Amino acid sequence: MLPVSRMHTVLSYEVLKDGTEVVIRTVRPDDGALLVEGFAQLGADSRYQRFFTPKSALTDAELDFLTHPDDDRNYVLGALSWTEDGTVRPLGLARYVRVPPALPGAPDGGGPDDVAEAAIVVVDALQGKGLGKLLLKKLAAAAYYRGIRRFRAEVLENNASVHKLVRSLDPGAHVVAHAQGTEILDIALPVPSAIDGRPFRVKARRSAPPAARGPYP
Repeated sequence: MLPVSRMHTVLSYEVLKDGTEVVIRTVRPDDGALLVEGFAQLGADSRYQRFFTPKSALTDAELDFLTHPDDDRNYVLGALSWTEDGTVRPLGLARYVRVPPALPGAPDGGGPDDVAEAAIVVVDALQGKGLGKLLLKKLAAAAYYRGIRRFRAEVLENNASVHKLVRSLDPGAHVVAHAQGTEILDIALPVPSAIDGRPFRVKARRSAPPAARGPYP
């Protein structure tokens, strides 16, 4: 496992299949306004698919949790783009939280610190363009290097796009628990070299605006 000090600054420059330029970095304490702006770009259906209930806004507690991760227990990545004048645009978010593997049907062989609950959300305008898959790969790579070997993800039973996304990472992902209208998937994390080459390689170009550059806390 790499030392956390080497992994804490994550910066990756990517280009989506529609040509959108994206920077993926760790979320910072001063990113609250960007999270609020990003949430506003989610339609009612997207919010329900993520939170399983109608939701009008992020709470102060949720914003504090997302902008102040402790890096060991929880980890948060943000996807950003920018306009010609340098204005930063929030595009998506990925996070995991360590949880004990105590669900029925969970595979043996893992301690309580090698399983995490994961979630990803992408603004409506960028859905279907590959950003969700990219965020999942980056999140899985970060988790693997921090000792996590499995993700759990609660999803709506009828959310076919998320099921497809999860199985792009682990074709053997399977249901380990059901709730009312949702199910929990168990996802094995492949080694990062098999999914993302060098997951922490800095690829930002000189044209990226200051707001998109590192290092980041």
